[in-house]
Amino acid sequence: MAFMAPLFSELVLDAGEATAGAGMISNIYHHFEQPLQKFAVDEIGKLTANYSKSHPGGMVDQAIVSTNYYRGLKTKTNRQVRKLSR
Repeated sequence: MAFMAPLFSELVLDAGEATAGAGMISNIYHHFEQPLQKFAVDEIGKLTANYSKSHPGGMVDQAIVSTNYYRGLKTKTNRQVRKLSR
């Protein structure tokens, strides 16, 4: 059994190294997550806009038009403003 001690110690050290590496990768991912998401959304938006412009009246163009229409209805509603009595 004494010959197994170095093997077990190597396994423990390897597991520790793997855990530390996974923690570093996780921290790096969380650090760059927000900028990467913003970049991806911007690029996808540009590609969608270009496709919509080159295919007017298509399904993508109609989806964008209807989305903008319904968003406009939501923001232009006349909401009653509650007056504060001071």
